[in-house]
Amino acid sequence: MKKVSIIVAVYNVEKYLDKCLKSIIGQNYKNVEIIVVNDGATDGSYKIIQKYQENPNVIIVNKPNGGLSDARNAGLKIASGEYILFVDGDDWLDKECLNKCSKYMESNIDIIMFSFIREYGDVSKKATLFDLNYIEFEGEEKLKLERRLVGPIGKELKQAHKIEDLNPVWNKLYKKTIILGSYFTDTKKIGTEDLWYNLPLFSKAKKIIYIDIEGYHYNKMNDNSLTRVYNKYLLTRWKNLYKIIFEYISQYSDDTYRKALENRKVINLLALTRNIVESNLSKREKIIELDKLLNEPMYEEAFSDFEFKYLSLVWKVFYFMCKNKMSMSIYIFMTIAKGAKKWL
Repeated sequence: MKKVSIIVAVYNVEKYLDKCLKSIIGQNYKNVEIIVVNDGATDGSYKIIQKYQENPNVIIVNKPNGGLSDARNAGLKIASGEYILFVDGDDWLDKECLNKCSKYMESNIDIIMFSFIREYGDVSKKATLFDLNYIEFEGEEKLKLERRLVGPIGKELKQAHKIEDLNPVWNKLYKKTIILGSYFTDTKKIGTEDLWYNLPLFSKAKKIIYIDIEGYHYNKMNDNSLTRVYNKYLLTRWKNLYKIIFEYISQYSDDTYRKALENRKVINLLALTRNIVESNLSKREKIIELDKLLNEPMYEEAFSDFEFKYLSLVWKVFYFMCKNKMSMSIYIFMTIAKGAKKWL
């Protein structure tokens, strides 16, 4: 039975933390090391962590606040398991998550991906990464998967709303030999750490599998969680992310990587516009910020050969408005649709 190191990043999630830790300790798979990283929490999170300090499988790390990436990196530095799993402190695991992955760990699969559930309180929505229940990615298929991580192309745009579902690190088990020496980049630099963390690992892995199990519960109820804090610098940081991805994919002669990145820029406009429309800015300020966003020069190229034909009607309407810089229309559209949550 392979040993699994579960790294739990904790910052001001006292409302959900007990459920998170109980779900990990209650795993039917018992060969686990639970590394709980208290990232300088200022609420009651540390008191909850202390309740578990007598558990022989729990290791507690206390550190000054440095953000999600820094907390995960602190856990990685002391992890001794043969596989690594990341869990955010406001989320939780299905009881059978590790058990259902165990036979693939015994086969020494480099990266094991699984489905997850978005939790909205009274509503749960399953996110399946692919249409099949089980897929193996090797050789050319693994290269296609790596490209898909960069962004969707062609018919993949039919599921454009799933662009971020492949990105997270928390719905993946990583073999430690693959992950050694790989650390997270601060979100203050690139806006989102998981995509950039996964890209070189997907390239390094010899074999990746996907299994359709409901392994992870992603909490969408906590507005103050580690991964959902509003930041007015999001566009600048994502532009930095696009730059380093572009530099990374320059090693490939296949133009589909460039196309995928341009499509990502377009699709990510949904998150960027929501970031504005759902903020506490005044209506006037929101329109001004939308104008600034849509007039970014990079979108001219991104939209130049964007394939609208693959999008559903509602997405065609939204991205048509983005292409034509219809800020007021976007504001009205997203306000009526409550930030387009009904389609996510």
